[in-house]
Amino acid sequence: MCILTMQSMTQALKAKNVLETRGVRVTIVNLDPNLTDKGCAYGIRFLCGLESKVKGILNAKNIPYGILMGAQDH
Repeated sequence: MCILTMQSMTQALKAKNVLETRGVRVTIVNLDPNLTDKGCAYGIRFLCGLESKVKGILNAKNIPYGILMGAQDH
C-alpha cells in the first residue's frame, strides 16, 4: 500500500470523496508529523499500482498533496 500525504484532514476528506466517486478505494490515515518534510499529519492510503490514476485525479480537481510514501511496495 502507498500513502500520499495531505495538508489537512479537510484535504484528505476531499481527496477520498473525489477518488471514491472514480472507483478508487482510499483510506484516510493519521501520520507521525516527523515522517514528512512539511509535518503533514494525514494521508490517504491506496494500492500502489493506482499512483498515476490517484495523482491524475487529484491534479485535475486541484486537490494538493505532498509526498508519496511506500512506493517501494509496488
